[in-house]
Amino acid sequence: MAKLIVDCGATKTDWCRVDGKQTRTVRTAGFNLAHTSADTLKGILDAAAEQIGPDIQEVHFYAAGLVGDSPVDLASWFPGAADIGREGRSETAEYAGRTMGEYLAMYGFAMDLAPVADVLTNRDNTVIGTRAFSSDPAVVSEMTGAMAEGLLSRGIIPVYKHFPGHGGTAEDSHLGLAVLRKTAAELRECEWVPYTQNDLTGCAVMVGHIAVPELT
Repeated sequence: MAKLIVDCGATKTDWCRVDGKQTRTVRTAGFNLAHTSADTLKGILDAAAEQIGPDIQEVHFYAAGLVGDSPVDLASWFPGAADIGREGRSETAEYAGRTMGEYLAMYGFAMDLAPVADVLTNRDNTVIGTRAFSSDPAVVSEMTGAMAEGLLSRGIIPVYKHFPGHGGTAEDSHLGLAVLRKTAAELRECEWVPYTQNDLTGCAVMVGHIAVPELT
């Protein structure tokens, strides 16, 4: 299955056709998805599809937040998760979810791989960083629930991630095996709070590439 992978960065956009082990990249002018009209985006997608081939069946957008040291620029009209968590107002989290939901629905998307439900408890963690709302499970629970509510209000399926918890790991699961060294009791008191204290009806959960030796 061919995939069109879109990296919506502030300075460039990479389009990759992934077919088996072969990857072809077509570079276009950079654009900020948050300020791109539906017609403009459709034109960019059509142009890229012509260059890459007619057999594209999946389109993936990489945007919103920070992954490692690679900043991307989307939805910059409201604060990031860490800032929302520090502010402590669930209304802001709900607004962020609702705004992203409106934008995604406009483009025909049905699901958003958010909110990040990780509780940032490991100071050596580099992969989650400011994508986490807080190191306090109660705050993370409140904010993720509010963001999910905002997404659902616009018909977008929220995806809580990264179960069973990526905020307590030191390793980056994009680069290798991440290990969460906690017992089930510890997880129930921290990492699992956003999942157990929120109504996940209509939501999905993304399972992370994380080993938990105490559970397996």
